[in-house]
Amino acid sequence: MRSGLAGDAALRARELVVPVPPRLVVDDITAEKAASIMAEQGGRLAVLAPEGGIVANIAGRYSGTPNYEVFLRGHAGEYLEVDRQGRESDVIEHAYLTLGLVVQPQIVRDLGQIKAAKERGLLGRFLYSLPVSTVGHREIRVPEVPEHVAADYRARIGGLTLQLASWSAPEVVEFSRDADEAMFSLQTEIEPQLGPRGAWHHIADWAGKYAGTVARFAALLHLADRPGDAWHHEIGAGTFARARELGSYFLAHALGAFDHMGRDEAYDDARALLAWITGERLPQFTRREAHRANRGRFTSASEIGPALDLLEEHGHIRQLPPPERHGAGRKPSPTYLVHPVHLSADRGQFGQNGQNP
Repeated sequence: MRSGLAGDAALRARELVVPVPPRLVVDDITAEKAASIMAEQGGRLAVLAPEGGIVANIAGRYSGTPNYEVFLRGHAGEYLEVDRQGRESDVIEHAYLTLGLVVQPQIVRDLGQIKAAKERGLLGRFLYSLPVSTVGHREIRVPEVPEHVAADYRARIGGLTLQLASWSAPEVVEFSRDADEAMFSLQTEIEPQLGPRGAWHHIADWAGKYAGTVARFAALLHLADRPGDAWHHEIGAGTFARARELGSYFLAHALGAFDHMGRDEAYDDARALLAWITGERLPQFTRREAHRANRGRFTSASEIGPALDLLEEHGHIRQLPPPERHGAGRKPSPTYLVHPVHLSADRGQFGQNGQNP
């Protein structure tokens, strides 16, 4: 009798599945490992990293071949099958992957160089933010986040995380009639911009998801406003209007990011030189003066040439004819005349709209 009970207990023990420890966030990780962890965690994972190592992993740092299927399918909860060596494949019915990366501008450029990344839609799945660098004039002592703000944030985010962790199926949250009309208006505005003559044609893959991005923002704001029962209420027009404000920000930065991916270092050097010129309000300057004032960026005088050429090409500066030389001596440094618009308080479009160097 005891032997039979022991056998039954052993059989039941072998049938038990020990759950893996919860893991919501990872750092630098390969696409294969990310997919494996997602399979263990019910199809959900966030990659939050202060560096851009994962971009190199996506590009094929270890395999030599780009691997971004998990990042494509994880954008909108698509089906994903994860192959395992020596065992059956794991199936993720709905894969949800969040990426939050804080990287240097060069990493954004590297992202654009990944083979077929734009054609496959990888670049169109990111939200980009290109803040102006504050290096050189940062506040050393910054005020702390007010405690009531931090407490409210912890309560809302923590509460939502715990409340939604046990959900096995999504919940439908609907727009109100007014919000739905606002969504229709947004989609109507977007569509003509995607065509061959549209302002967003060159980022059509990203802009084609713009309306959906705004809808996601609206849902997230709705959840933040009503963390306990948002799914029982419609998303209002006011919430959608706030979401459009966020969308406008990311649209502007997406245009800047794709522009950044398609240009070389001379463009950034030219922007730095133009900032020096406008900051000093120089009516003219010599090549030697420009190099001396920007030694931190240009280690040799020859490195500054492409940036000066680019500024001249775009009409910001003009090289003056060299003066006549009489006798031997050091060759004078080329002199450049600055466009008058840079000497005024209102410098207009030159260098201010992100489109010109």
